[in-house]
Amino acid sequence: MAIGFQMVLSVTRHFDMAIRWSINVETSMSTMQRLIEYIDLPQERQEGLRGQELKIVGNVEFDRVEMRYNPELLPALKNLTFKISAGQKVAVVGRTGAGKSSLYQLLLGFRRTSKGQVLIDDMNINEYSLFNLRSEINVVLQHPFVVQTDTIRQNLDPQGEFDVSKIKNALKSAALINDTSADSHSYSLDLNQQANDLSLGQ
Repeated sequence: MAIGFQMVLSVTRHFDMAIRWSINVETSMSTMQRLIEYIDLPQERQEGLRGQELKIVGNVEFDRVEMRYNPELLPALKNLTFKISAGQKVAVVGRTGAGKSSLYQLLLGFRRTSKGQVLIDDMNINEYSLFNLRSEINVVLQHPFVVQTDTIRQNLDPQGEFDVSKIKNALKSAALINDTSADSHSYSLDLNQQANDLSLGQ
């Protein structure tokens, strides 16, 4: 009786391991499938105007904009018209699926309008190169994201454009640090080693 019970437990453990392996294989296959899909994606447009003379001031206008994620689907944005002046603070609110994320996807050039046009500083957004457009617009994501193989500084300034004093001033302006909470050395911390010690807020 005892031997039979032990054998049943042993078989159960083997089944549990087999299920775990099966899940891992399925996850790995899904990852490879997504990688192949990304490899086969068409390259983003490279045309457009570039140069310092195209420094974006920030006047944004949506003129009767319609956007679809798929030609066969209903429009995510329909006949949308508004103007936002440079420096003006605007909150976009709405239920899930109302089209809030679609707005910034248009602004960053991830999607294109099916009707109407988006203007930035009175110029059609399609006339900007994606490099110029995305280097001038910042998006703060809902969920924090860090590259754990980089340092804190590389996450804050991935292009290496600013010195530590400017990064520190920006963090102080956002009330994320005070005069004594960070020094130059702290920005060099390797997140691959330290990321588990950071809280969600940090």
